Amino acid sequence: MSPRVSLALLCCFSALLLLPMASPAASFPDVPKWHWAWRYIQGVNQAGIATGYLDGTYRPEVVVTRDQIAVYIARALAGGEANVPSGPLSPRFPDVQPENWAYKHIEYCADPARDVVRGYEDGTYRPEAPVNRGAMAAYVSRAIAGGDAAVPAGPAVPTFEDVGLDYWAYRYVEYCADPAQAVVKGYLDGTYRPEVNVTRDQMAVYMCRAFNLTTPSEPYNVTDYFPLTPGRTWTYRSNQGLYTAAVSGTVDLSGQRYTNLTQIPGGAAAYCQASADGLRLGGVKSAGAATTTFDPAFCMPNGLDPGAAGTQTSDIYQDGSLIGQAAFSYRFLTVESVTAPVGVLDDCLKVEVQLEAGAAGSWRSYVWLAKGLGVAQADSRPFGGEDWAELVAATWISPGPFTDPFDTTDHYPLGQGDTWAYLGTGGAHTSTISGTTQVLGVQYANKVESDGFTQYWRATSEGLTTAGFSDGSDQTIFDPPLLIPNGMTLKQMRAQTTTVFVNGVPTGEGEVVLHFLQVDDVLTPAGHFPECMKLDLQLTVPGASERFHQWLAKGLGEVKWDDTAFGGNGTSVLESATVGGVSYP
Repeated sequence: MSPRVSLALLCCFSALLLLPMASPAASFPDVPKWHWAWRYIQGVNQAGIATGYLDGTYRPEVVVTRDQIAVYIARALAGGEANVPSGPLSPRFPDVQPENWAYKHIEYCADPARDVVRGYEDGTYRPEAPVNRGAMAAYVSRAIAGGDAAVPAGPAVPTFEDVGLDYWAYRYVEYCADPAQAVVKGYLDGTYRPEVNVTRDQMAVYMCRAFNLTTPSEPYNVTDYFPLTPGRTWTYRSNQGLYTAAVSGTVDLSGQRYTNLTQIPGGAAAYCQASADGLRLGGVKSAGAATTTFDPAFCMPNGLDPGAAGTQTSDIYQDGSLIGQAAFSYRFLTVESVTAPVGVLDDCLKVEVQLEAGAAGSWRSYVWLAKGLGVAQADSRPFGGEDWAELVAATWISPGPFTDPFDTTDHYPLGQGDTWAYLGTGGAHTSTISGTTQVLGVQYANKVESDGFTQYWRATSEGLTTAGFSDGSDQTIFDPPLLIPNGMTLKQMRAQTTTVFVNGVPTGEGEVVLHFLQVDDVLTPAGHFPECMKLDLQLTVPGASERFHQWLAKGLGEVKWDDTAFGGNGTSVLESATVGGVSYP
């Protein structure tokens, strides 16, 4: 084994080192222990606040109604169902009569002494109406603050971009989002989405947080935290600079099929296998080195609880020859939030892991795994090492359905003053739409890079056209201009030739080959952007050729660029932008 295995592979290594511990069984057949809200649903059930249906199910995705939320809150405030009084003889609301299953709960919450729920202007309560995130925040705020009058006015500056000072539930949303209460959180794009209806699994989370309910330890499935689906990529900022890890094909090891997790650039690889039992690491390959395999394969089973610690030992083989043994020690420390360039990632598994491989060297680090995303952060510096990495961007194939065909002019705004800021292997840089240039008798928008490089772009009914560029000394023109057409469909390919002029002198023929590969979700420091067009572009001009992948987000533009798949070492991801007067993040 190489004395120094790449950080990307060690991140993968560390994800595999936990051993199983016993986990409680799920109480509901439709809420398995790996459900994202399992422990919260267990919490409200064990506290007697939310129960299942007659068939034994919980139905976590059912939308919460106004009668149900009154039941939850009444039980929480009163200390259980038995402590909720029967209610007055005369109903407060004409549509909630004493025979209504939630009558006493609604009356209890509507009592002025608690002032949790209120009726509509026509005097009705509308018990079967759905509860959205704005209304939920109002009910919960009143319940935990001690009535409506006790809920403060809220800060002068909104926490969420879609819940402004004039929104009816502003002070309630802000109260619930305040770290002192920590009942609600926003989405990765900075929104709260107050009009989205609340489901029963979400309500269980809010109730547990609001009333400090005891929840069981969550059984963690590592396969939920380390996705190995084709098309996944992760870009990291590290002490080694920017690099990308990608799921790239498969390999056979000892008759078993493993997923190839490749580091780009460099070519180092980790061979992983996801199964119902857990996640296995069968071997690694350092850049330019022999293949190293482990017998038995290192495995972290599904169904974990925090606090696990132990050691696993395996024989090490290099190209089939036994060279020694390696021992991996681990401690599953805690579950916590991680602030990475891509944003705040909640409920990450923090693991301390140590590798002892004799003459091959040793390594010890903290690693954080984000559910559904992968390695969010790694750091060996607390143990005297120098390796660290933090997630800058991630991509995965969007599940669809898609708006098809795709118009490229919708994915590449050219408004004057629009600006994009990027993190890249060559350092930070910006692009700005600034002014126009007449090319071939037509005005083109200038897309100006921070180093002065300027491209000429124009949107038409046919699509996006580029007429060339200027590097500050020479001007290169394409005649006819190159076209990225509207109306593209998945897997469509297009090739176009043009005559290349440099400072007005024809220098030969150029060609662009365009391939619409797939539709990806892209996570960057600027936000989470669904359904991005992933394009493979190859531009050839006399004496030079460039090929790269480009991701375009609808209404925003380029959110990621990468040529490492073609032997380059360039990567850039969107850090922030102002497009059409809207700022990201």
